[in-house]
Amino acid sequence: MDDFYKTVFSRRSCRSFDVKPVPEDKLLRILEAANAAPSAHNAQPWHFCVITGEDGKRKLFESAGGAYTSDLMYADMPEDEARRRADESKRFFCSVPVLVIVFVEHISCAPDKRDIERALRVESAAAATAQLLLAAEHEGLNACWYCMPHYCPNVFRDFAGLGEAFEPIALIALGYADKEPKRREKRPLLEKVSVIR
Repeated sequence: MDDFYKTVFSRRSCRSFDVKPVPEDKLLRILEAANAAPSAHNAQPWHFCVITGEDGKRKLFESAGGAYTSDLMYADMPEDEARRRADESKRFFCSVPVLVIVFVEHISCAPDKRDIERALRVESAAAATAQLLLAAEHEGLNACWYCMPHYCPNVFRDFAGLGEAFEPIALIALGYADKEPKRREKRPLLEKVSVIR
């Protein structure tokens, strides 16, 4: 199997990281690979906020934790359990060597085009995120895509110092696994493919 397919099929979501730092040259190559992603109209609407320092991580999750707790309680989770889960998340994310918040920048457009333009830009940023994950695997690193920014977008936007046009769509945890990431079975390909001849 050549290197490309080996990278694609060996990638796993990693939820347990070693404290070993990520070399800056590897991080730069990973971001360059993400930035090379295709995008609708070549808009390249993504922005990456990279967090490597403990202070930055702590500041982000002190703000995000309250919003996350409230969201869990809104979903009928008891308050003490919601706070425990939020504290666990804070400890985990603060221990990850590198965090990358992926934003998509939206533009003003005619009302009848707003929904499709938003979809095209989110799809483009998602393509960049997928390339980031594959590049991390190729560099011998591990990563996981988290959706937490959707629950408190203002917290992530304010943390990054970005304006209202920017929507956070993903939080990527990046580093070296401290144990082999678990393989999760994929549904058979033929369940997800239609061929019309």
